[in-house]
Parts: sequence; structure tokens; C-alpha cells
Amino acid sequence: MIKPTPKLNHAIRARRIELGIAKEEIVRVCGFTAAEYDDIEGYADELLTVTYLQEIRCLCKLLRLNIFRELGLEYNSDDCSIKNNERHIFIKSRREELGISDSELTDKMGFVEGAINKLESNTDYLETWPLELIIMLAEQLKIDPVKLIT
Repeated sequence: MIKPTPKLNHAIRARRIELGIAKEEIVRVCGFTAAEYDDIEGYADELLTVTYLQEIRCLCKLLRLNIFRELGLEYNSDDCSIKNNERHIFIKSRREELGISDSELTDKMGFVEGAINKLESNTDYLETWPLELIIMLAEQLKIDPVKLIT
């Protein structure tokens, strides 16, 4: 389970200030609105519950933060051999391996019909999910969430 660094929002703010990066620069580079970025620095759970994976990647790159360390995850490159452009294929094959239908997974995740089909057919769709949903998906697929985040 993901256990973010306590007060992750404070760590992000401190790192931004340490590097001398203005909020406006982060907003411009990563595509946040000013209010969205203020929420990331203002609320401890914002990064997990609202912010998309692609935005987290951008933020971590800009602030030179290790996403895995900040989220309290163990990262072993040997365990993470799924390429981003193959994650959707891995997800589908893992679901099928577990004998779970796409509609069953849709129900378990609380999604609308077709969401899992979209996930399994679109290479970049997972990048538009917040970490909280990626963690839920990993739990349903009985895999380490790191496999889906890398």
C-alpha cells in the first residue's frame, strides 16, 4: 500500500522554494491551473486523490523528486518490466488471468460501463488517472501498484 511521505504537500512546497521555482512556472510546464497547484501544496492527500499520474510525473521531474520515495514505495527495476506503451495489454491479460470479466472489474471499481474497455485499449489512458484509482486497480488485479506507475 502507498504511504506517502508525511505532509507530502509541505515537502513539495519546500522543494519548489529550495530550487527557486515559481508556482507560475510549475503551472505553465505541467498544465495545472493556479488553483490546482495551490491545492497540491495546500492539501496532504491532493496528490493521491485528484492529481493525474501524468501531472505527478511532470511535477516530480521539474522538482527533481523521486516519485517512489515520496510515495513510500519500494522500487525494484527488475519487478517493473512493463513498458508504458504495454501497460494496457498487461492490465487486460492480468484481468483475464484472474478470470475477471471487464464488466465485473468495472463494477468493483465503481466505473461506468466501458471504462475498463477504454483502459485496456488506450495506451495512455492510465496516465489520466489519479494514484488512488491506480492503487484500487492494482488491488483488484492483485499486483504491486508500482507495476502500473512505472
